[in-house]
Amino acid sequence: KGREERGKGCFVYGSISSIRVNPKISCYYERLMGRGKVKKAAIVACMRKMLVILNAMMRERDAFRVGGKNEVKL
Repeated sequence: KGREERGKGCFVYGSISSIRVNPKISCYYERLMGRGKVKKAAIVACMRKMLVILNAMMRERDAFRVGGKNEVKL
């Protein structure tokens, strides 16, 4: 249980930070909140969105670039 909690915490805090800094994730979060999602559910959705982006980056062996080749349509 300890390892799982640490890993989950990293992604939760990472997604909260990404909501503040990354304009695409922030827009996605605001859209979810506008639809009436609970704050925690919106954060988890952003966390999942980040995992999808990271998985695509690893699959393509590419670095993150906002507006670049690996731009994700939200």
